[in-house]
Amino acid sequence: MTTVEEVILKAKDLADAAGKKTGDLVQLGKLKLEASETERAISLQLEKIGRLVYAAHKSGESVEEQLGEPYAALEQLEQKLAQINDAMDELRCTKHCNACGQNNAANAAYCQNCGEKL
Repeated sequence: MTTVEEVILKAKDLADAAGKKTGDLVQLGKLKLEASETERAISLQLEKIGRLVYAAHKSGESVEEQLGEPYAALEQLEQKLAQINDAMDELRCTKHCNACGQNNAANAAYCQNCGEKL
């Protein structure tokens, strides 16, 4: 193989790597947007739960039967956010600490921030 062919192959490999990195960054941006939207939905659900509890407190009624649906919706949103965070961690080659929220190297066994086992 001539040096010209080697240069062309290396250039092709670099272009492929740059294309993959660009695709990863686009995907990461989409995931960040989805995470932000999910966090907003979680806030709205928490607000709804708070309003139900306060209204029940004011009226002296039991609120337990009214909270089943909002709690279930909140749990679904939290699971969705965890999946989004996992996908972002995978793209970033990191691990997310569940205790403190710190991102750590993918090969870390313990959180660099709080020491929690990952």
